[in-house]
Amino acid sequence: MRKVLFVAGAMLVIAAAAIGGGIAYFLSRSDEVELVTEAPPLPSPQATVAGGGSSTTSPAVGAEVLHFVLVSEQSEASYIAREKLAFLPATSEAVGKTNAITGDIYLTRKGLSPSPPSVIRVDLRTLRSDEARRDNFVRNNTLNTDQYPFAEFRIEGIEGFPTSYQEGEEVAVRLVGTMTIRGTSRPLVFDARARYGGGTLTGVAHTAFKLTDFGLSPPNIAGFVTVEDEIRLQIILVARLQ
Repeated sequence: MRKVLFVAGAMLVIAAAAIGGGIAYFLSRSDEVELVTEAPPLPSPQATVAGGGSSTTSPAVGAEVLHFVLVSEQSEASYIAREKLAFLPATSEAVGKTNAITGDIYLTRKGLSPSPPSVIRVDLRTLRSDEARRDNFVRNNTLNTDQYPFAEFRIEGIEGFPTSYQEGEEVAVRLVGTMTIRGTSRPLVFDARARYGGGTLTGVAHTAFKLTDFGLSPPNIAGFVTVEDEIRLQIILVARLQ
């Protein structure tokens, strides 16, 4: 009898250690949420020239439409989702990021140019978090990236565009447009901060939306993890004047 009790006790200790270790593992893998609150700083003119970019300090006086092209290696798109692991008492945040973000922005001195269209595109196949199993589930089940590899945001208006501007000054604007994810398009607004100087436009933009608004089912793995419907997005962009 004593031997049986000893074995049972040992098994309980091992099980508790395993559960505790699993909890510690998931807690240690909780992503850090790095929200950016200011537009990225502008590069120095010397750095721009050394990097092969334009040394232009301001648009040509007669230019009617200014064409900016996103620099992928300096730009980033991120999602932030709240998830609940079944064996933990509180929710945590999962963060997925990618630098596979491209786009063209067309501006005039008065605001957004009506044509050509200004579009930002993100390759959803490249989103990475701290957990490969999560990434695979999101790609294959939630976003179906084999069939719909990109998310696109078409900018249709800029609210708060400054009537006068001093190079290097940060301004707060709202980007009004249409987001398309997995074939479904919905109106969306980003709150953004931006600055311009030396032929470079930088900015950071934030928004939030519900997955179900785009016909997406929040990830739910029975007995393991559930994800809340609301998702936050952050886009950091660096674009150069062509």
